[in-house]
Amino acid sequence: MTVIDPFEQVRAQGWSEQPGVGPFVDLIGPIWFRNTEGVKEYGMQIESKHLNSNGIVHGGMLMSLIDQVVSHVIFDQGDKTPMATIDMSTNFIDAVREGDWLSARAQVQRRTRSLVFVTGQLCVGDRVCLSAQAIMKLRAG
Repeated sequence: MTVIDPFEQVRAQGWSEQPGVGPFVDLIGPIWFRNTEGVKEYGMQIESKHLNSNGIVHGGMLMSLIDQVVSHVIFDQGDKTPMATIDMSTNFIDAVREGDWLSARAQVQRRTRSLVFVTGQLCVGDRVCLSAQAIMKLRAG
C-alpha cells in the first residue's frame, strides 16, 4: 500500500516544517517556512480544525499564528533570548477559508534592550487577510 504524503506539494515548493514550535502549535500546525529572496516566509495549510461555527478560520487561530511568526522572526535574526508578547494589535481584513494556503511575513521595526516592535501580515495569495503590530518583551533566561 502506498502512503500518500498530504504535504508533498508543499515540500516541492520549497517549504520545510518549522521545528521546535511547542505543544500548542502542534495542535494547530504544522507551521512551514521557506526563504524567498532572502526573506523567511512562514505558511500553514488551513484545515477544518481551524474553522469557527461560521465556516471561516477562527480569529484566535490567526492571532496565534501571527504571534508565533513574530517570535520566530526575532529569534531568526539572532536574538535567542526567551520572549513574551506584551501587546498585539490585529486587524482582520479578509476571511480565510478551509483549503487556503496562509502565508505570513513579519519585520522588526525597532529594538531596545528589552523590547522588540514588530509588524506582520497573513496573506492568502496576494490578498492580505490580517495585519498585526506587536511588542515583544525579551526576558532574561
